[in-house]
Amino acid sequence: MFEFHSLHSTAYDNRNSETTVKYWLIKVFEVLKGIQDDIVLDGTVYLDETYFSKAKQNKIKKDGKEQRGISRNKKGVGVACNDKASIYIVTGTSKPSRTSTMRTYGKHIAEGSTIVHDEEKSHNILVEELGLKNEVYLSNEIKQLNDKENPSYPVNHLHMLLKKFMRAHGGYDRENLQDWMNLFWFIMNEPKDRYDKVLKFIKMAIMSPKRVKYRDALSKRHDK
Repeated sequence: MFEFHSLHSTAYDNRNSETTVKYWLIKVFEVLKGIQDDIVLDGTVYLDETYFSKAKQNKIKKDGKEQRGISRNKKGVGVACNDKASIYIVTGTSKPSRTSTMRTYGKHIAEGSTIVHDEEKSHNILVEELGLKNEVYLSNEIKQLNDKENPSYPVNHLHMLLKKFMRAHGGYDRENLQDWMNLFWFIMNEPKDRYDKVLKFIKMAIMSPKRVKYRDALSKRHDK
């Protein structure tokens, strides 16, 4: 479950039913709630938003056609990283604003850090409020560069891995997107060793007062 595996392959590998795996996934979500709340990145911080489509039945159409590009049919996720850690926070918007940018990143970036980002204007509030140093690159220009030369590569690489992870769970519940982001955070951050990661989770689960009943969990839609 702490790898890039679908629920189907996890069930197959562990010889469980998919229903059982869904139940355990919901329990994992409960244990991981709020796990990113106290993460603060310092030094040089790379940040950018990525987007996921809303469920088909919730998409807004204009003249019978779906809107293209960044629209209200997308859900934004703010991704930021330094050389030690990363965060993945649902923005609550389909297009960044100064308010959503501060809400997403504000408490996760240490004052005096340097942010590396594209020309998204809403990011300026972070510089103003947190006293950050600012490195801005034009997305049209850096798009032509190879990975080693692209200053936004660290966060772009995380976008790629995040998309790959979510594609493995194509039927995920969009309403629980932050739960999926917490799981991805747990996979991507320390400890890197798989067994240390499992041990850390077990300790968290033991300390967690949360209880999830099988019947209650599966009466809710966490996988659609």
